Amino acid sequence: MPIAKRALPFLILLLAAPALAATGRWSLLGPDGGTVTALAVDPADSRIVYAATQKGEGVFKSRDGGQTWSPSGAGLPKIPGNNVFCLAIDPRRPAILYAGTLNFGIYKSTDGGASWSPSRRGLSANLLGVSALAIDPHAPDTVFAGTGAGVFRTTDGGANWKLRNSGLPDPPLISDLEIDPKRPAVVYAAVGTSGVYKSANGGETWRPIHTGLPAGQGVDTLAIDPRRSATVYASTYAGLFKSTNGGASWFPSNSGLPKSIVSALVIDPRDSRTLFAGTFFGTGAFRSDDGGASWSPIDAGLSNPVIWALAITPQGTVYAATEGDSQPGGVFQSADGRTWRRTVRGLSTLEITALAAESAGPGAPSILWAGTPSLGVFRSANGGGVWRRVPIPGVSGPVNAIVVDSVHAGTAWVLAYERDGFGGLTIHLFKTLDAGRTWSRLPLPAGTFSGLARDPRDGTLWVTGFGIARSTDGGLTWTAPSGIAGSDFLVDLAFDPSSPQVLYVAGYRPPPSRFEPSEGRLYKSTDGGASWTRTDAGLAGSFGIQKVLVSPARSQVVYAASFGVLFRSADAGAHWDRVAEAPQSGNITDLAAGPDGTLYAATGNTGVYSSPDGLVWTSISNGLSSLAVKVLELDPADPEILYAGTEAAGVEVYTFPP
Repeated sequence: MPIAKRALPFLILLLAAPALAATGRWSLLGPDGGTVTALAVDPADSRIVYAATQKGEGVFKSRDGGQTWSPSGAGLPKIPGNNVFCLAIDPRRPAILYAGTLNFGIYKSTDGGASWSPSRRGLSANLLGVSALAIDPHAPDTVFAGTGAGVFRTTDGGANWKLRNSGLPDPPLISDLEIDPKRPAVVYAAVGTSGVYKSANGGETWRPIHTGLPAGQGVDTLAIDPRRSATVYASTYAGLFKSTNGGASWFPSNSGLPKSIVSALVIDPRDSRTLFAGTFFGTGAFRSDDGGASWSPIDAGLSNPVIWALAITPQGTVYAATEGDSQPGGVFQSADGRTWRRTVRGLSTLEITALAAESAGPGAPSILWAGTPSLGVFRSANGGGVWRRVPIPGVSGPVNAIVVDSVHAGTAWVLAYERDGFGGLTIHLFKTLDAGRTWSRLPLPAGTFSGLARDPRDGTLWVTGFGIARSTDGGLTWTAPSGIAGSDFLVDLAFDPSSPQVLYVAGYRPPPSRFEPSEGRLYKSTDGGASWTRTDAGLAGSFGIQKVLVSPARSQVVYAASFGVLFRSADAGAHWDRVAEAPQSGNITDLAAGPDGTLYAATGNTGVYSSPDGLVWTSISNGLSSLAVKVLELDPADPEILYAGTEAAGVEVYTFPP
């Protein structure tokens, strides 16, 4: 579906979603990877590992030691901001887990992550995120939560929480919590602004234990020696420190470590002299075999050196959770504590900004192309079963659009940003004739363009932005048609499948000042795009038209999506009516239509909807891992297959009910 993929800079209005209809089924396709923020290993079965993600499903679970992952976040919020920052497993009843989120408090699972429910009674409204969880190993119904508002404690398994900040500094920004495994009344708190605090009475009161720590430095991570619990490690913003007397005094433990924050620290349960450290600012992982006296890098196979968290099994297998926005990330595994391999199969949390489907021939799965904000383009030759990253030289910024040639296999165009020598980004058009193995950069017309579309009827390429231009030779040369004001910003094109000369382009006129609203714009051409006239008289009052679509079953019917509003024309744009029962969302991000005229709408916060006529809509979002959907694509060979490019869970596919 050749649609310009750049969203308008509108605010998203969050409205309550209607009840989800039980229809077909959504499944994650990938690409695999993304940022993983926390890890947890089942204490009774080390083959079971949980990964918390910054986006999408929220939690993934592996039952085979990290080889494969499956979604395990049912009940967690599926809208932007659902970042899960920390996980904790009940050491006696490992089917019980707790998850701390950025914006939605704490959730609890009692069935091994199969389902989650809120556990936030008593939590403050201004938590500023839950960054740490610690479970009392002797009384596991007692759990501590570190938040931006301080320390909360529950003694009834999360049914009720109470603030326990006596003695903590203001603001009590807690970054980590650790409980003494031998004396559970002793709890340590890392305060991200002012050092380490200790409680000797189960969190009732706290006192600073800063002797030897650098003054005025916050602490990010703590670790307690499981055999000698008076030995504690603290990662400060000025380096790693160690205490052998329960925090009464500290000394540096930095030899061999870079000048970077140690963001994760685990101790080998078999030999507490062996420690593993992960760093956050791209310096990788380190190992110590002498209790932290000296450190050596262990980066073989660790292709992403930005580490959020570490976990270790009783057998000594180490897992690293890495950032996945600027380079391929996710989970890495080390069986020998020195070399790593990336294990992300089934773990999908990437943001998709562009999506295209290409037919691979009769009976074969379609070829999928997916664009991302910072990892470039991915391609799957088997309908999303396996993806490979398709590098485009120089491309390091957002991919705005991908279009494919429906006749010549392996031919595709990508509109994406390229980083210049000064750190800026410039948009360019790229073309491949060999499925992404090689690329050439094509010229763009003079002006500011950010959208790309391809006319499926004759192969004409179009670019949109401040103005519009077309190319009839695959992007080598461009011409600008008449009739469109250069001050209008255009974002989407629609082609009439039954009238080769008819097409529409939508956008908005930027306001003359920041105190005035933008105005929607919709143009129509009846001569193949050589000239255009406005056809938006019935759209007065719209802030901008984000999407336009012609019904494949009835070309007189045209749809235009504005800010939280869907318009419908029954006479090819001459008159417009507002659709009263449009999807309940503040932002319709994409529209698609099957050959029988069935419509699909993607929204920015409530998922995907379908409609037989554009008048009555039904949610088909049940099972989506991310309700923030950016782009839709119908399979070119089978209109019963619908792909969704999401903001937080990669590409998802909808299987229609039989």
